[in-house]
Amino acid sequence: MRFFGVYIEKHEDGFEIHQRAYIERQEELPQDSDFVQFRRARAKLSWLVYNRPDICVVTSKLAQMPAETFEDMHVKQYKSAVRYLQSTRQMALRMRKMDPTTLQIRAYADASFSTNRDHTSQLGYIALLCDKNDNACMLHFASYKSHGVAGSALGAETYAFADVYDFAYCAKVDLESVLEHRVPLTMLPDSKSLFGAITQCSHTQEKRLIIDLQSTRNAYPIYEISHVGFIRGPNNPADELTKIGNCAALEHMFRTGKADFFIDLCIIRNNSSPSNLARCN
Repeated sequence: MRFFGVYIEKHEDGFEIHQRAYIERQEELPQDSDFVQFRRARAKLSWLVYNRPDICVVTSKLAQMPAETFEDMHVKQYKSAVRYLQSTRQMALRMRKMDPTTLQIRAYADASFSTNRDHTSQLGYIALLCDKNDNACMLHFASYKSHGVAGSALGAETYAFADVYDFAYCAKVDLESVLEHRVPLTMLPDSKSLFGAITQCSHTQEKRLIIDLQSTRNAYPIYEISHVGFIRGPNNPADELTKIGNCAALEHMFRTGKADFFIDLCIIRNNSSPSNLARCN
């Protein structure tokens, strides 16, 4: 099936979503392109982010470049993104068949502190619907410039964590009303400080973070959040949504449709619904 250049192909074990034909039509800009040509090209590139989260951060950063600061390096960044897409055109979002009785939501958050041109932070997150066999379906992903002032790396990580929690909890409530059984929610930041702030009630000196941290602390004891884990950057699929570069975890999910990422630390509580976190240490 085709819809506005997006192809949905059905397979025996599920289906995949891709835009291979659109990628093949992408052309590299001449190095002496002006800002009008650059703006038109980056707008075309942004159409691919609907099923290619691995280029979200590139398109986000290119979109932050106004005419006043336009330079040749921005054309080089665009050309690099096009070459990457053409070399990975076979990648697609894979949605495998899942066991509806063991569904759970896993939310991954990441932030890159003060790395944008205007010294703001880049935030990113991924929310997945998984089953006990680690088959994964992408629910939502985002890469965006932080609208709040982050005074530290912990602040940026907290903003990303709070945003993905808002989405994941809403999805959890909707799924539970449809399936009529509990859907566990596992939150997986790659900040050990944030992991400790939620699970051990450690304190922060930044007053602007207190509300966001307190909301997650309140959700944790009443099992609105079933599990909280710490996952290092290389194993975090959201890492590529905040930094330009290849992420092995996200590419693995593209190629296999599975979210079997290694989790460094986690707390599993026995009286919550079962979830597959056997890889935790």
